[in-house]
This record gives sequence, structure tokens and C-alpha cells, in this order.
Amino acid sequence: MSALKEPFVLVEKFDAGGLGELFRCRDANQVAFAAKFPKDMSPEAQQMLLDEERRLMRHQGANVVRYLQSVRHPDGRRGFAMEMMDGSLAALVSREGAIEPRRALGLFRQMVRGLAEVHASAHGAFHGDIKLANVLLRGEAAKLADFGLARGGVGQTMQFGAHRGGTPGYMPPEGMTSPRGDVYSAGVVLWGMLSGREPHAVEGPTPRLPLRPKLFELLEDMLNRDANRRPSLPQVLQRLEAVEAEYGLLVRVTASAPQSQGTGLGGVLMGTAFVAGAAWLLSSLLGGGKEWDPQVGRFRGADGRFKPAG
Repeated sequence: MSALKEPFVLVEKFDAGGLGELFRCRDANQVAFAAKFPKDMSPEAQQMLLDEERRLMRHQGANVVRYLQSVRHPDGRRGFAMEMMDGSLAALVSREGAIEPRRALGLFRQMVRGLAEVHASAHGAFHGDIKLANVLLRGEAAKLADFGLARGGVGQTMQFGAHRGGTPGYMPPEGMTSPRGDVYSAGVVLWGMLSGREPHAVEGPTPRLPLRPKLFELLEDMLNRDANRRPSLPQVLQRLEAVEAEYGLLVRVTASAPQSQGTGLGGVLMGTAFVAGAAWLLSSLLGGGKEWDPQVGRFRGADGRFKPAG
């Protein structure tokens, strides 16, 4: 790969988010790379992108998108260059739908490895915006991207606003206040891969996931509404070994109408519901003090764990 010290050409803008714009570029040796620039020349926008660049540089690893160098847009905006990937998990799910569990687990493991390195970099460090769109792919290699909301210490709470906060549907009920929030968001990403759905604005019958026991248990623990009861990322990686061991056969994921199902050997049943953000809707008329979790379409008890829908 070129060291990118020579002039480069902007080929096209291919994405834009709250913090900046992404361009497909080519260097003097015709090697493709991606460049991110602030949306405007305001001091706030430029500082936020500079902060993101520094975080990306600090968190370099095998499962984090590779940083190249600082670059400047022809209009004067300062940005940074990174390796060009083929697409994202969001694009893969949009194109292909539900991902077969063994393939999903392979991609998920890589994402968790990258995220675990971020958490290990400093006490209380977390990414803050884990979602399908922020896991980039090249073939079957998966890498974390977009460190615009990453934080390096406990107590730096994310809040919704023009440039703050995570993504509705992926946010834990307590908000992004600690590394355990990333664990919740990672669980939502795993659900998204297995179900073939983005975790928001879903109406109508949603997929029934015939998960095997250890995968089901891992997913429900990662999505526990009580942050203190979620596993750490090293624990997730350790448990993934047992999950992978039980997946020697293809598991079909099919659509299903809503019905009752327990938490034993059955899978996660997603009923008819709107999946909207991390809202927690009370269902007092259904008895037992159960609470409906629209994120995964199941009821939870006071201990935060899934309960039978009946």
C-alpha cells in the first residue's frame, strides 16, 4: 500500500453521518482509500473530527479499521485517511437478510475482539456507537470503525443531541455511560445479523430465531436491562467458544407469526411489535409484573431476564 505522501484524488462521496463525510479516494499510485472530513469548516466540527482521528490512531488493532494519515480536502477541510473496506454489516444484512449462525458468529467474534481491545486500552474506555453500520467488512474480515463517540473513562455520559449519543435501537436502557453499554449494543448487532433486521422501525411479524441453548443464553445475558448483570467482553469471548462448539449444523431462520415460547431449548421469539430505540414499555395488564422489551420482542421479569410470553 502506498504511504500516501503524494497528492490524491477525491473520487466520490459515499457516506455522511452526524460528524462528517466519507469520500472514496485514490492516491498517486491509484490505490483506493477512504477519507473522512468534517461536514463544514466550523471550529466545533473540525475539533470533533480531530478528536476522532486521535482515537482511531490510539485504538489501532487487527479488528479496527487501519488509520493511514492526516489529509486535507481541496476546500481546506482537514481530515484523515483510512483503509478502504468493501462495505458494512448493515449493507450485508440489507442485501442478504438473516446471516447463517456460524457465519454470524465468525463476524461477531472479530467485532468483539476489536471492541475488547478498545475496552482494555484505558479504565472505563468504550466505543459508544456499536451498530451494524459501524462494523466494516472486507470479505469475511470484520473491523470496527467510527470512533466519533468513543470515550476513555467512566462517567462520561452520552446524551442525545446534534453530535452526541449513540444510535436509537442500539442504546441500552441506562444510556451510554460505561463499557457495559457497548456489550448491550454488541448483543443488538448479533440479534441484527441473526434476524436480518435493523433494530428499529420494524412492524409486523418479525423473525423467529431457533437458537441453540448457549447462544440463546449469551444473547439474553448481553441484552440484560441491568448493566451490572451483563458479561464483560472477555467473558463474551470465553463463552463464544462453547457457543461455536454447538454449531456444527446449519440452522434455518424463518419468519413466524407471534406465539408463546419459553426460554429452555427454544429460540428467541420476536412477536408483532415496533422495535423502537431502547424504550421499555410496561405491560401491567399481562400479569406477573412482567415488562415487555420491544428490542427483542420478549417479556422480562424483575431480574432483567427473559420470561415465557404466556
